[in-house]
Amino acid sequence: MIRLLGMLIVGLSVADAFKILVYNPKFSHSHSNFMGRIADILAEAGHNVTTIVNVIDHDGADGTTLSEIIRIPPSAETAKMYGDMTKSKANMFEMNNFNPIGAYFMGKFYGDVFAAQCRALLDEPGLVQKLKAKFFSHSAEQKIKAAGGTCVLVAKGTITCVVIAIGGTGAKEPGKLSEDWLKILSKRAKTVLDGFRFYGQVRLPPSGNGESLPDVTFIWKYELDDDFTRNQASKSENLELTKWMPQADLLAHPNLSLFVTHGGIGSVQETALRGVTAIFIPIFGDQPRNAGIMEHNKFGKVLDKTEVTNSAKFLSVIREVLQDER
Repeated sequence: MIRLLGMLIVGLSVADAFKILVYNPKFSHSHSNFMGRIADILAEAGHNVTTIVNVIDHDGADGTTLSEIIRIPPSAETAKMYGDMTKSKANMFEMNNFNPIGAYFMGKFYGDVFAAQCRALLDEPGLVQKLKAKFFSHSAEQKIKAAGGTCVLVAKGTITCVVIAIGGTGAKEPGKLSEDWLKILSKRAKTVLDGFRFYGQVRLPPSGNGESLPDVTFIWKYELDDDFTRNQASKSENLELTKWMPQADLLAHPNLSLFVTHGGIGSVQETALRGVTAIFIPIFGDQPRNAGIMEHNKFGKVLDKTEVTNSAKFLSVIREVLQDER
């Protein structure tokens, strides 16, 4: 009887599992992590999850560790378009978010590069047959039931009535920090974390942080290992440069005083979940809106991206936010 009951429970758990396909175009760190997190959550729940990682930009992780990955490499057309864009070294800090000409060309670039990689996906040998065998092996005789045929738009966004918003999905639970990170966090009364990651290589912060705010430790992410970076590190005793940081773990630590971010949706979620004060420097896309919402809700202050290289202005905003006890 007990054996029969056990078999029944196992059978029920198998019956509750779904075959789920996640499409994750790999073009930005935050997007890959968000979609990968969704795939892993579904896999942890016992579902059979497959992720198509359609590669546009090779940099960064796939975002998922628990799902089966089907990786589609960039086509020659995709690689050339994306390579030409990165080689152009466009200064996104100087571009006007509201310039219709710039917005048009930015939209055209992403539209063209995504279309090119979609063609690569459809041309991948055997892919359609593999997906059909795995997900639609019994679909020939099945009737298709249309879901959400009549939808009502919510507010001004393109969210339909069949979409359920789940807050904090992309945020990971914080883990234990290493002794090295704990030592850095305990050096001074306050610590500022720069979580700035952007398409391309960025050099921050402006010079003068060490001399102006000696009681603050700056943890700054860098991507260019050049003379500028090394000189900054040698000038400021309170500047900790790193190519990688456990962002989720650092944001959850009580000694973290301020977070500097571009205002991507992933960083905004983590900031809100951990209750951290932040300076938002939106670059483009949804970031200006995200940053404005966070400032409105007293999570910090928005700094115009064109003022990032203005040391006096940047440091003034840092002081203002650090001194605000709200």
